[in-house]
Amino acid sequence: MATNKMDNEPLKRDHLSVNEAAGMLGISRWTVYRLIDNKILPSFTVRGTNRVLLQRSDVESLIIPRGKVSYHNGASSVDRRAA
Repeated sequence: MATNKMDNEPLKRDHLSVNEAAGMLGISRWTVYRLIDNKILPSFTVRGTNRVLLQRSDVESLIIPRGKVSYHNGASSVDRRAA
């Protein structure tokens, strides 16, 4: 990954590879492919290649802050510390 020469931090790109998304979410790349196949995570393929890319904002939207619970039945997130 490219780094900013001034402060040695990774540059924030708008798009991530499947491996980068998996690392960011703490899941396997195969789980990322399942999220894509189940239409949970949008992706696109670079023309003329097999490379799959994901928008950083889409990946970040799957990250739930600590203490939050999300239900797939449409209920809103619940703060477990408040219960």
